[in-house]
Amino acid sequence: MTVKIRRTITRALALCAAVAASMTMAVTPAHASVQVTFYVDGVNGNDSNPGTSNAPFRTIDMARQQVATVNANMTGDIDVNIAPGDYYLSSTLTFGPADSGTNGYNIVYQSGDGVPGSVRIIGGSLVTGWQTTTSADLANDLPSASVGHVFKTQLPAGTNFNTLYVNDNRAVMARSKNYTYDPRFPASSNQFLRTTGGDTYSITYGSDLDANSIQGLVNAQSRGQLDAQFVIWSGYATGGSDWYQETLPIGNVDTSGKRLTVVKDAQHPEVNRTHWTFSSDYRYFVQGNLSFLDAPGEYYLNKTTGWLYYYPNASEINPGTGAINVSVVRPTMQKAIYFKGADKASLSAVPNPTQQVHNIVLNG
Repeated sequence: MTVKIRRTITRALALCAAVAASMTMAVTPAHASVQVTFYVDGVNGNDSNPGTSNAPFRTIDMARQQVATVNANMTGDIDVNIAPGDYYLSSTLTFGPADSGTNGYNIVYQSGDGVPGSVRIIGGSLVTGWQTTTSADLANDLPSASVGHVFKTQLPAGTNFNTLYVNDNRAVMARSKNYTYDPRFPASSNQFLRTTGGDTYSITYGSDLDANSIQGLVNAQSRGQLDAQFVIWSGYATGGSDWYQETLPIGNVDTSGKRLTVVKDAQHPEVNRTHWTFSSDYRYFVQGNLSFLDAPGEYYLNKTTGWLYYYPNASEINPGTGAINVSVVRPTMQKAIYFKGADKASLSAVPNPTQQVHNIVLNG
């Protein structure tokens, strides 16, 4: 596959592992003669337009579709000039063999103003409709000290994601113990709990897991809304290895045995089975419960009801109105841009270049 890409990743959006991505685009030096130029403007465009400078398309995907109608026998490059702005994708932007350049010419997708970072392709959607939490949210286990400081908004019931972007930075999923940023070790997860025992499907907790957190887990379990996880440093070394981490969904909370058991699948016992047998003194933290939401920069999504909660930093509050003043993006896909060639007839078959994606340039 011949795909030329020059890019600056602004902030990658992900769902657990890889959910969404942001890509900035900018013009690079002049290329071959141009056969035709299409224009995209996410604010003033319309996909029923012809895609000219005076009547641009609204979406990049419509430009892709139109390119596919004129690229069979190219006599020069085909340019797609994209106006500055954020382009939130409703589905993955997929390029196949039919979207490729021909006769050695390229199809060039580029920012229309030539400014690096002025066009951002985002595999997610903006989150709006924030309202302040009240004492009524105590019934859902919001900590009393967080009432009025945490904001919430209603997403569709069943919404499911495991990361959130606030002003282009990943927010912290509400957790216990809290995350403390250390500029000397920015990748450190610090503030650990310690197991008192466990096996290949569970861990036992000690007194360092506070009573409010335990009660929040128990209440979520009784409501059928338990979607918390424990993140543990696993491995063969005593207390776990620094380089081996597992994130496991909690399926059962047993307070009498002080045990957190993972979600099990009777038909597939290998699912969520840990590679190592847990014992005492393994470092871990729990995340994903409203009772953990007690620090600025944290969020929690109830994946059953769709209520999303966020605890803003002081700088993210409008001092005049007291309203939240942030750009929040939730991931909606695992891949923002996908180049997909045709499958080979068999693994041993010789690749057919005409069935691969080629001669597409993303300048920026």
